[in-house]
Amino acid sequence: MDKLNELLKSKDVPRNTKEMVLSMNTDGLQLLNDCYDVNSKFYRSVQPEIIARQFYADPKVVKNLYHYTNVEAFEKIIVSKQFLIGSIHYMNDTNEVKYVYELMESELKNLNAPEDVVSMIKRLNTELPYDTYVWSFSENNYSQALSNYGELALGFENSEIMRNLGEYYSRGRSTLDEYTIGNAYVFPLKVEYNLQIQLDYIKELARAWIVAHDNIKYDSPDMSEVILGIVQALYFFSLFFKNPYLRQEEEIRYIIQNINSDSSLNPETQMNDKPFAVCKMKPEMLKEVIVNRAKADNKKEFELLLKNHMFEGTKVSITKLPY
Repeated sequence: MDKLNELLKSKDVPRNTKEMVLSMNTDGLQLLNDCYDVNSKFYRSVQPEIIARQFYADPKVVKNLYHYTNVEAFEKIIVSKQFLIGSIHYMNDTNEVKYVYELMESELKNLNAPEDVVSMIKRLNTELPYDTYVWSFSENNYSQALSNYGELALGFENSEIMRNLGEYYSRGRSTLDEYTIGNAYVFPLKVEYNLQIQLDYIKELARAWIVAHDNIKYDSPDMSEVILGIVQALYFFSLFFKNPYLRQEEEIRYIIQNINSDSSLNPETQMNDKPFAVCKMKPEMLKEVIVNRAKADNKKEFELLLKNHMFEGTKVSITKLPY
């Protein structure tokens, strides 16, 4: 517990604070130490910046992305030259977000956590705390699984999407340190389908969740901060941990996280009472449109639509999938 001992030796720490900290059991002390130890498993499992780097879909590596959509949505995108990006609060499949919390609940039960400690996770399962929007892509331009979302695959360069969204949501600010209310963090993440990788994080969070609740009566300020950190990490994981049965989707997600003054939603626009973020699209961003077999006869129509709206450099082709 070198990190914690070093902190407690400081003259800046009041005596009553030291006594409060040292009243915790060994597990509580170790957990608090791990909060300050950048090499600890808990620290690496709860820090958003570290997690984001681990699952980052680097545009230098993941160069091309494909968004699957239907003909009706495609026509609206081309005419308006913008994408509407859905809120996490209004996902088509609400079970996607619940998946991580169900993993956490299951692991807490495996560790024989008290029911009141488990029930707090059940409540989190129904309370999404942040104003977040998710835009789905795949590296796979011929995905049988994602073709269920529509007849067309729209091809982009990852770097151009990152640059476009980054510039738009920076609102003129040059660094992330300058971001404030009204800005939004933007980053692409690889969706993780591997259950063992998921559980490696969830098991650590579940263990810490129990320890923190065991010790909160001794050191409420520190353990409350630990619990908040776990809540934030679980929410973050819920954005890109998905059921292994869906692994054929090979999904990559752009996350847009609004910075708000409170927990309310502040979307760019609304449609049918649903909130959306916006991506303004320059014609040169759309590199290609891949049409499935069912709509192959409409290829000329799509080419004409693109030409009429200045998407003259966009290639239209028929999928290589046999059906």
